[in-house]
Amino acid sequence: MKKFMLFFVFLLTVGCSKTQNQEINPNTVLAKVEGEDIKWKDVENELGTQLAYMEQKYQESVYNTKKQYLERHIGDLILKKEADKEKITPEELLNRETSQGTTISDKEVEDFYKQNEAFLKSRFPGDKKPELISKIKVGLGNQRKAQAHQDYIERLKEKYKVEFLIQAPRIEVSADDDPYLGSKNAKVTIIEFSDFTCPYCSQAAKTVRTVMSDPKYQNNVKLVYRDSPTDRRPASFPAALAAQCAFEQNKFWEYHDIVFENQARLSVDVLKEFAQSVGLDMNQFNACLDTKKYDAEVNKDLRDGFKAGISGTPTFFINGKMAQIPPGDAGAQVLKKLIDEEL
Repeated sequence: MKKFMLFFVFLLTVGCSKTQNQEINPNTVLAKVEGEDIKWKDVENELGTQLAYMEQKYQESVYNTKKQYLERHIGDLILKKEADKEKITPEELLNRETSQGTTISDKEVEDFYKQNEAFLKSRFPGDKKPELISKIKVGLGNQRKAQAHQDYIERLKEKYKVEFLIQAPRIEVSADDDPYLGSKNAKVTIIEFSDFTCPYCSQAAKTVRTVMSDPKYQNNVKLVYRDSPTDRRPASFPAALAAQCAFEQNKFWEYHDIVFENQARLSVDVLKEFAQSVGLDMNQFNACLDTKKYDAEVNKDLRDGFKAGISGTPTFFINGKMAQIPPGDAGAQVLKKLIDEEL
């Protein structure tokens, strides 16, 4: 048993230490049993996807730990430098510079409620409108304060000429033959792994489309949609299959939008209603969905996402750099910054 465990640990070490620039020879012998070779290719055939996932998560974790430390340390450092010049404490400086314009109006709260009513009711099923309004006000207020804090730190970074030389790991993620928006040969490719039944994916979809509509990015950015459904929600796989059937008839994005806008009431019958509303050939669509024609395609996306290291949806790769995009204006700013770094 001890020998088996040592061998297993050795396999994990070999798998996790392999990088895109250091491929292991598939004929490398890892062990022998009565003279019979057990080669790397034998292990990779069985564990390749799992080991690739572990490698990507390791690289991501190392980078995030380093970057988060640098962000905190540099933020504290430049805030203290600026406060020392003003002869006040960093806390006093931050309060002075970020206290203006953070009040949330009743109209903003009501607008947010109307735009996200379905999501809020599914997220907090026992809450009435007054309780939801209270949560929205607190949430938007905290978000705005955090954004004001971050904006001020960003201004200080420019003032003090901060440079980050650390590079995020780039992960090889194929666009496959999946639907995309934007220029085919764009300088920046965003690959999105998403789920039509995921409320956060619905919010992220709005954020990404808002950014994509900016004339600055229309010819420079390509957005690729890849499926990452879950078996935790019954409509997840059917919705992914239905969207592929719409893609077959060149109506993916129209279908994508209507599904996300109505994700609280998804079922196979409703998915067929949506197909009719966007003008699909219903005989072709029904046959496609009923036979699960694109089951292999959806599952390929799912496997590729797992190999790339995703652990939830939505997950984005901007020219191979993994990113999580928060909802709303904050998410738009994060995404724009990531794109601008690549242009």
